[in-house]
Amino acid sequence: MPDVPEGSDRVQSNDVTMDDRGLIYLLDRVRGLHILERIG
Repeated sequence: MPDVPEGSDRVQSNDVTMDDRGLIYLLDRVRGLHILERIG
């Protein structure tokens, strides 16, 4: 999970998708798109 944005109580993420390379695309209603990489 990404860090909680300054001035917020929680991360407001939805629409999580993972591709065959292990990249995770996570849409945050406040801060936009995060792309995370799963390791391990």
